[in-house]
Amino acid sequence: FQDEASCSICLGFFQDPVSIHCGHNFCRACITRCWEEEEANFTCPRCKETAPERNLRPNRELAKIIEIAKRLSLQAAKGGAGGERLCEKHQEALKLFCEEDQTPICLVCRESQAHRAHPVVPIEEAAEEHKEKFQAHVQILKDRREKLLGLKMAEEGRSLNFLERVEEERQKVVAEIKELHQFVERQEQLLLGQLAKLDQEIVRRQEENIAKILEEISSVGEQIRELEEKCQQPAYELLQKDSQVLEKPPLDGSRRQTQGPACLGGFSLSDPKGRRRKIVTELSKAAFFFFCFEFELGRRRRRRRREEERREAMAAMFLPGNLQDEATCSVCLEFFKDPVSIECGHNFCRACIIKSWKDLEMDFPCPQCREVFQQKSFRPNRQLANMAEIISQFALRGAKGAEEDGLCAKHREALKLYCKDDRRTICVVCDRSREHRPHAVVPVDEASEEYKEKIQGRLDFLKKERQELLEFKVNDDKKTQELLVQNERQKLLVEFEGLRQFLHDQEHILLGQLEKMEKSIAKRQNENISDLSKEITLLNKLITELEEKIQQPMLEFLKVRSDDVKSHKPVPVCTDMKMHVCNFSLKTVVLEKVVKKFKEDLTLDPESANHLLILSADLKSVRMGCRKQELPDNPKRFDTNSRVLASTGFKSGRHYWEVEVGASDGWAFGVARESVRRKGLTQFSPEEGIWAVQQNGGRYWAVTSPQRTPLCLNQKLNKVRVYLDYEGEEVSFYNADNMQHIFTFNVAFQEKVFPLFSVCSTVTYIKLCP
Repeated sequence: FQDEASCSICLGFFQDPVSIHCGHNFCRACITRCWEEEEANFTCPRCKETAPERNLRPNRELAKIIEIAKRLSLQAAKGGAGGERLCEKHQEALKLFCEEDQTPICLVCRESQAHRAHPVVPIEEAAEEHKEKFQAHVQILKDRREKLLGLKMAEEGRSLNFLERVEEERQKVVAEIKELHQFVERQEQLLLGQLAKLDQEIVRRQEENIAKILEEISSVGEQIRELEEKCQQPAYELLQKDSQVLEKPPLDGSRRQTQGPACLGGFSLSDPKGRRRKIVTELSKAAFFFFCFEFELGRRRRRRRREEERREAMAAMFLPGNLQDEATCSVCLEFFKDPVSIECGHNFCRACIIKSWKDLEMDFPCPQCREVFQQKSFRPNRQLANMAEIISQFALRGAKGAEEDGLCAKHREALKLYCKDDRRTICVVCDRSREHRPHAVVPVDEASEEYKEKIQGRLDFLKKERQELLEFKVNDDKKTQELLVQNERQKLLVEFEGLRQFLHDQEHILLGQLEKMEKSIAKRQNENISDLSKEITLLNKLITELEEKIQQPMLEFLKVRSDDVKSHKPVPVCTDMKMHVCNFSLKTVVLEKVVKKFKEDLTLDPESANHLLILSADLKSVRMGCRKQELPDNPKRFDTNSRVLASTGFKSGRHYWEVEVGASDGWAFGVARESVRRKGLTQFSPEEGIWAVQQNGGRYWAVTSPQRTPLCLNQKLNKVRVYLDYEGEEVSFYNADNMQHIFTFNVAFQEKVFPLFSVCSTVTYIKLCP
């Protein structure tokens, strides 16, 4: 209801609503602002229908309904330094530095409109500040170099440790498989011993079945008594809930129990339908599982459903009367049917206003305010039609409560007629209404007799059902002799032989995988040492370049600093086998089930979305539009970069979500800290608090600093899984189709982080997977 009462431009309740040529409604201020630059071809912001001239008509009924909706919403609420250089434009010395545009300016530029509102500092202070940042960055790079040197030394002696771990894993697999074989042997002997006790179990089960049959016989008898009492009720009360009485749920009980071997020691290896069951167990773990199946007769469920219906009717009866009045046509006094708006802003059913103006050729008066118009003109009012439908549904529920008193809820007349089409009692006034005029209507007494015949048929069926239950109880003793244990022994032997073969196959597979991993370790270690050496060399080169730039004159230093810092990027490498082991583990079924516990169901935050981004109705996908949308500015919104955050952020724990991406360039996504800059043009970089991957220039990149890292993937990305380990200080990306590792950021999080998404092309999109 609130969606229909909201303006699609400002997304708030309508303020002074007006109707335009296509019948859609908007706030007067919103549609005026939307059309302020248009001189012709005025386009509806919703359906895109155009009109040659601007024509706004007030919608008074909608305005009144909005006021009521606001009050209801409020009530509900009561219960987020070298030589000086000169300015090329003013020929003045460049003595100031604009921090917003990151450029030197003169004193005249400072007073210009372009820089008047920007923060400005003396150029000496800016140079000193940036030199301090450069020196800090150089120190970080030196620390990184020292860390890599240590990693290189550790990597050279790590291969032996991994080989020892592989050997330990091999011995562990062999020991656990042996333990499982012993467990299977013990269970086989245990189950074979329990077969001797099966005869006693069958007798006990038979007694339980007989008790349940007696309980079901009692239930059928209660239903018979209920129907017989129903036949004695007054006619109008008998017909009120006819479908519920006759449409009883099918009986459940002992007759539908599975007849087969009894439960042996808490479980059975056979299935009632003879299907093979797959048993999955973790290494070195074993457990028994006890299952208990119960059934519930329909009487308690039906009583609960009747109570829910009664509560719905009571809630609907409290619908405000003035809200019903505003949704009622003043001509036919019924809820609006296909409402249209005329020149004065009043609304009527289309059929009513056509009938009212049928014999007029000019001077068409409003039936409500009597204002006269020269032409017959009316437009559809779609919001009012939707709200009238919602209100009529609530009113219908309230009417059901009045029928329990034997009176028509609408006309307060006795319910003496029965509508066969709607299957409910009505009064003589309802019979002549438009709703029931074409329906088949009979007197209540006649309908009651016909319905009693149906009840009698149901009674006959239930009595037959009770007789069958009695016969089943007598014959059930004979089935005891049919449950023999000769075949069960052979089934157990076959099942356990299958388990032994399964364990043998799993041992062969696991040992083969460990052998492949052992060969891969040596190759990966050599690659890691080589990559570490390359990265150390690049770091040395970058440190030298930065130290040289610090010595440059102020203006030269401030001019080239942002470009040159990004000129070289050491390629990050994986320094051990952690990623390899992670990829191997993610492909196992057991770990996949554990990982699913951390999956997040995300939605996009519309308050943070840039004006160019178009979000889907379910806030699950985003694409880029061709023109800016009229959206309210707020501190959360990205005003320049085409980005949007998720509604949910994280400050602890492990989480993951999956993202579907378009095949074309122009998307990026990852994680951003809560304090990420929302205003002005900002870059994708860890320094800005963003850790992401992107597709640009036909290639995939990890957005690292000071230079992006190219990603080498064996196939195009369709769906990507993002893992966030807050305490583990990692953000990882995987190809969700084959679980290939893409990239991992190591981040020491200091604040809450949010999933971030960016689309900067109209030919691609990003979608959150459920």
